[in-house]
Amino acid sequence: MSLESLNQVGSGGTGIPTSIPKAIKELQGLTFSTLTGAASGTKINLNAIRPEDTVLAAWEYAAGANPVDRAGVLTIEDLKASGTVTFAAAAALDTITVRGIVYTATAAAAANDILNRFFSIAGTDTADAVAFCALVNQVDPAVVCTNIAGVVTIKAFVEGTAGNAYTLVSSNGTRLAVSGATLAGGSATGGIKIADDTTGNQVIVAWFNKK
Repeated sequence: MSLESLNQVGSGGTGIPTSIPKAIKELQGLTFSTLTGAASGTKINLNAIRPEDTVLAAWEYAAGANPVDRAGVLTIEDLKASGTVTFAAAAALDTITVRGIVYTATAAAAANDILNRFFSIAGTDTADAVAFCALVNQVDPAVVCTNIAGVVTIKAFVEGTAGNAYTLVSSNGTRLAVSGATLAGGSATGGIKIADDTTGNQVIVAWFNKK
């Protein structure tokens, strides 16, 4: 996530009451963490870091070599379990089960039926996914559903491993393909992944802890 913008601060600026306090808070959260590198794409534990934080640099120090900044190939791990559902021409009576709650597609209603957990299908994957997410977000506060062009992401509302047990089941794996039988990726420990191999080397991460 990017740093707080100060482009509205100045003569006549409208962001002074909010942007400056946020920027100061970010500066107070400037942190340097010394870590041990790992194989490409392997999680390196950094307990306090979260996806909303900002990494400035991640210098890898290898014996006999100049330090190299790996920030461009670094990602921050999300501690919330998640899974996906890909819509491809959902049909009436197709079902998706999330955390044990069954949601049923219907062409008979112009709007979602919250009581019976029916989501309306309108003939396009994006529209169907939007309707499904709207229903899930109304019914179950334990998860958050979002959609991008017919690919739905369902994420646990809270961090931790508990979300890894949330079920994710489709009645038709072709029309409604799920990423797995449960959500996955929930963790009790924050961390980063670096796409380059940094095994055994020291990595110093400069980052803003926004909490």
